[in-house]
Amino acid sequence: MAKKKKSKNTTSTTTNEPQETTSTTTETSSTSENVESQQVVVEPTTETSSHSSEVNVDQQESEQQEPEIVAASSSEQESNQVPSSTIEEVSSVVVDSPPASEQEETNISVNNNTPSSATTTESTDSHQVTSSSNNEELLKSLTDTIQNHCNLMSDEFTSFTDKFSQKVQTCENSITKSKENSGRLSSSIAQQKKEDSQKGTLLDPTVQQMIMGFMTQIDQLYEQRDMAITEKMSKMGTNLQKISKTVKVYENVKKKEKDPEDQKAETTNEEVSSNAQPSDKVESSSNADANVSEEDIRKKCAEFEKLYKEKENELNTFKTKVTDWKEKVKVISNKDMKKIEELKKQVSTLEKTIEELNKKTEEGNKSAEFNSSLQQELKTKDESIEKLNKQIEELKLQISQNDKQLKESDEKISDQKKTIEEKDKLYTDLCETVKNTPPVVSEPVKKSYKDIKILKKILIDGVLWFYFQYTDEEKTNLEWMQHDLLKEVYSQQSQTESFDTLVPGKSIIEELEENFQTKLSELTNKYDEQVKLLNDKDEELKTYKTRAHAALKKKTDALNQAKVDYETQITQLNEAVTKKQEEHEESTKLVQDLQDQVQSLLEIQEKAVKLGGELDRVNSEKDDLEDRIRSLEKKIERSKEEFNQEKANIIQEYEASMKTLENKNDELDDQFRKELRISRERSRRILDDKEREITKLQMKISESKQQFEEAESLKEKNVSLENEITILKDENQSLRNQITDLMNNALDSPSSSRTPRKIDQSQILENALSGEEPSTPSKEEQSPTTSTPALERDFNQLVELANIQAGRDNEVNHYKETINKLKEIIKDRESSEKSFRELEKQLKEEIEHLHRLQKRGDPNLEYLKNILYSFLTSDEKIVREKLLKVIGQLLDLKEEEMDKIAQKVFVETSPSIWGIFGNKK
Repeated sequence: MAKKKKSKNTTSTTTNEPQETTSTTTETSSTSENVESQQVVVEPTTETSSHSSEVNVDQQESEQQEPEIVAASSSEQESNQVPSSTIEEVSSVVVDSPPASEQEETNISVNNNTPSSATTTESTDSHQVTSSSNNEELLKSLTDTIQNHCNLMSDEFTSFTDKFSQKVQTCENSITKSKENSGRLSSSIAQQKKEDSQKGTLLDPTVQQMIMGFMTQIDQLYEQRDMAITEKMSKMGTNLQKISKTVKVYENVKKKEKDPEDQKAETTNEEVSSNAQPSDKVESSSNADANVSEEDIRKKCAEFEKLYKEKENELNTFKTKVTDWKEKVKVISNKDMKKIEELKKQVSTLEKTIEELNKKTEEGNKSAEFNSSLQQELKTKDESIEKLNKQIEELKLQISQNDKQLKESDEKISDQKKTIEEKDKLYTDLCETVKNTPPVVSEPVKKSYKDIKILKKILIDGVLWFYFQYTDEEKTNLEWMQHDLLKEVYSQQSQTESFDTLVPGKSIIEELEENFQTKLSELTNKYDEQVKLLNDKDEELKTYKTRAHAALKKKTDALNQAKVDYETQITQLNEAVTKKQEEHEESTKLVQDLQDQVQSLLEIQEKAVKLGGELDRVNSEKDDLEDRIRSLEKKIERSKEEFNQEKANIIQEYEASMKTLENKNDELDDQFRKELRISRERSRRILDDKEREITKLQMKISESKQQFEEAESLKEKNVSLENEITILKDENQSLRNQITDLMNNALDSPSSSRTPRKIDQSQILENALSGEEPSTPSKEEQSPTTSTPALERDFNQLVELANIQAGRDNEVNHYKETINKLKEIIKDRESSEKSFRELEKQLKEEIEHLHRLQKRGDPNLEYLKNILYSFLTSDEKIVREKLLKVIGQLLDLKEEEMDKIAQKVFVETSPSIWGIFGNKK
């Protein structure tokens, strides 16, 4: 069955590898989101008020611990699932990997240059392919089993997270309700505190101590809850860090799995670099690559064994963690039960206090009823006092009105007295004027017409005064206006007529007398009547004043006594009312406090009941979870058994493959040793040949140096010969000058018989100068007639000189030819020296390259990658210079290469720095 499942899983994974990678990524994202949601759920619980119950906190802690266990297990399992896309991305990043075109060219060049090595490489490649295929099959089977287990665990984890999210929502709803209740309680408590600060609290000290102790216990429980939550969060953080580390380790393993491919690419680059060397070296490098691949396979197998052991250790640790968490859950449940028992005890004590407070409330209700009756009596008395106050105010208004009337009457009396005095004065004045007037009136009438006008004006003024003084508003008292003259005067004055028209036809004295007598009689009568009226009014006022004063005294005395009585009663009643109000306030405060305490206790009881139900639910859920955990353990055991079976099968296959590989390795070792011997002998022969060539070249160089020294000596000789040639040329010129002089002297002789001789001599001289042999004259030409001893001597001298010059010219030409030959030899030697120097440089470079390869060995690619990354990303010049030195030491670069890199990096502002290290020649 296990084999069938294995085959099914392998087929499913081979067909749906990209889908599984996407699913694993989505599962990791979902698990991270669930863990974040759990952390978000934990955070609001820390912010709940201190008035919420303590049991709900412990319940939430017990509910949060179980999903943390499952989240940790799921995260550890998912850490084993690394998507293949990330591994491919990591493996694709190689620092010095040459492009594909160069690799193809190198392979072609190797195949063209070394046909003998191709057969050996093909055999090693076939062995590598077979071993790599077996290893890949083992890897695929392991990854399939791990992915199947992870998928099972992820499905169960998703179902559990859904149910847990529902529970979290219910808990959040209960928390929100408790927050609302706590907000209400806090607002009511704040109001009560304000009222207490304004009025003062009157609670018993024992009750206050009980409440404060209860509140401090609640605060301590909340602090303990917060500490436990912070510790759990820190543990979760440490677990996540461990999981991330395991994930990184797994990624590194996957990278190491992909490293052999990179090493193959590097080996191809090394083969390309070794194309310049002979074919024997290529064969040795291919054999070394085959050996390296086998060593890598062995390393991989050892690494897989280590990974398998690590995974077993992780499973064991996970089991221990599960057991620890179970024990913790048990401990927490025991703590919860203990806390519930303590709360029950507190509830019982609070019930006793509630009974005592109920008794106190009954007493307070009785005192409140008594206070209500007293308040009704006070209200009736307050109403009677208000009525009396109103009556007193009315009496005060009446008294004030009477006082005003008395004042007005006094003012009128004083005004009347003043008017009587004025009239008395006028009367006396008139009497004096009448007595003083003479009997004849014509003269004063003629003389004092103005006085009459003045008198008329005075009369009119008096009439007007009496009119306005003694007339009512309705103008009924017009008895004083019965006199016709006064009426006419008044009417005329109202019509604004002139005084001249008013002068009567009678004598003025008669009219005045009549008028004065009537006026006096009337005025006296009126005066008497007014005096009587005044006297009567004075008597009435006096009697009224005496009566009013007596009545006021009686009323004021009675009112004062009533006031004193009422004030005493009011003070007594106020004192009683204040006492009753204080007692009533105390009782109302006590009642309110007791009612609030009763409500809080009732709420606590309801919460305790709810928490008991929730505890039952939690216990049932706990039992369900335990059943699930048992089922999961059974599944894990089954999967373990399957895994062990598969492991045994894999180990058997692995042992068989290892045996085959060992046999192949032994064969390959023998072949490799043989080939190494052959390659060493070939390399020794090549080195001997190279040393011989070097010795021959050194001999040739020494010979060329000797030849060069000989050439330098010949150059010196040439210089000396050139100097001699110049001297000879000077002598030749002097001889030619002498010959020309002699010829001129010979021509000066007049005999014509000498002309043929001269011609012959001139030809001989020309022939001698030109280097030809001198032609002797014939017998016919040598006639005795033409020969003279003097001319013969001269001619012989000239011939000798010409021969000497011809011999010297021949020597000069010979020397020139030898000089040209030596120059050609020197040029050939210089060109051969240049070629030998170039060969020396090439050989030295090859030797240095071999030494570098030996020194370099297998460099740490990760270290080199990190250095190159920091070199390319850093902006500081000092850091880049230091890193460049390190890179030069690692890669064993030359000084020229280092200088070129420094110029391109630090001098030229080229945007593409990758080109510096990307292509190696």
